[in-house]
Amino acid sequence: MRVNPSTALAIAVRDELAAAGVRRVVISPGSRSTPLALALAHAADAGWFELFIRIDERSAGFLALGLAKHSGEPTAVLCTSGSAVANLAPAVVEASYAGVPLVVLTADRPPSLRSTGANQTIDQVGFYGQLVRRSLDLSTGEQVGKHVTANSDRWRPDLQRALHASLGAEGAIGPVQINLGFVEPLIPDDPADLAVGMKPEVAVEAVRPGIAEPINHAFADLGYTTIPNKGVILLGDVPDPADTDRAIGLARNLGWPVISEPSGNGFVDGQCVQAAPILLDDEQWRSGHRPDIVLTVGRFGLDRSIVQLVREAKLHFAVGVAGRDRPDPLRTAAVVLPRVPLPPEDNPIVDIPVEDPQWLADWVDNGSALAKHIDDNLVARDFGGLHICRAVLDVLTDDDVLFVGASRSVRDVEIVMRARHDADLPRIVGNRGASGIDGLISTAWGLALAHDDETYGGGRTVAVFGDLAFLHDHNGLLTQLGERQPDL
Repeated sequence: MRVNPSTALAIAVRDELAAAGVRRVVISPGSRSTPLALALAHAADAGWFELFIRIDERSAGFLALGLAKHSGEPTAVLCTSGSAVANLAPAVVEASYAGVPLVVLTADRPPSLRSTGANQTIDQVGFYGQLVRRSLDLSTGEQVGKHVTANSDRWRPDLQRALHASLGAEGAIGPVQINLGFVEPLIPDDPADLAVGMKPEVAVEAVRPGIAEPINHAFADLGYTTIPNKGVILLGDVPDPADTDRAIGLARNLGWPVISEPSGNGFVDGQCVQAAPILLDDEQWRSGHRPDIVLTVGRFGLDRSIVQLVREAKLHFAVGVAGRDRPDPLRTAAVVLPRVPLPPEDNPIVDIPVEDPQWLADWVDNGSALAKHIDDNLVARDFGGLHICRAVLDVLTDDDVLFVGASRSVRDVEIVMRARHDADLPRIVGNRGASGIDGLISTAWGLALAHDDETYGGGRTVAVFGDLAFLHDHNGLLTQLGERQPDL
């Protein structure tokens, strides 16, 4: 079957999105994106995709980000040409620094209408610069009225490479831009041109760089003969629950305490230090418990007192689990590991440490005592963020997701979060890539939609953030008529 060039390009993009495992697409209305919007709508009718419409591109970007953040699957967002592309930038920033597989589809004029002053045209090629893992510019060509084969494969290899890059094929998982120069006509010559057949079933798996090695290998590389027994594991923002599980397992094996920021999801009874920011604010206590080694996992840095603990540690190992930055804001890491290390194995060079139970007990018991003191004194304080966060946390179960905003909200959660058995913890998520207030309603909405889908309605999503952040994304509440409503 032969179709017009824009329809052919739209069909190629649609098919490769499905083959890469994209299940959800967010669309912002516009004229130049019409060919792909129509192709996606036909595929959605056939069950290939679930589509969401948002009139505000900034909200659209963060809705897609929330969907991808929860599921770990690449999620696409489509916009028209011009300043619409710029309005997706905040979501691209967050996706880049948080390591979220966001596929940004930007419709554009064909090359002959670029840099000519044509209406609603800006320079979109490579617009997001180093924020994206790969930037691709595809055009239909200039032969208006010419027809090409609908299953033309001239665009497909480049599309596949770009989509694979979003899942870490060329480094860290993150966003990609696919810029699409559509030439008129922007609608198919015949609606039947967009008919879909069998959905492609070539889903792409996310790729994590490097391998996980036993922790004593890293010590051996630095010339150590024994693993220190006075260590601490600090969980920052850890997107993949499997990384948290590995870190908790390592801590249990070595007898080390765990300090967890909220989105580290490491508030495990018997291992986690409760109220750690306040405990470590006591300079005398901190100096008397200076660790021989701090292993940090993911982006950290919510609290000055915990940052100071890392600064004062005799040795610092950092683990990068997502995003584009080296996870070492203090530049103190002796080594940056690509994965959470495994428990130590027998090694003729580096001895396994003799566990010091008093070391772990001091951290856990003092944190528990301080947490009880905080709880006892909350009743005497004026009602505020601490009370709200505590009330929310008290009713959440392991089926639920808590999305928490930046600045004060996440710090309130950190202070009043209490350790539980690891099977009873809700999942806590935040936009910690840039820690901004952009798009929080939309991100939470996307999380809730993905969570509903994966748990078949069995869990809630609760979002907690300040009034300014709420107002900043009030457009996130504007949803299309008949859209699936999340339990949010």
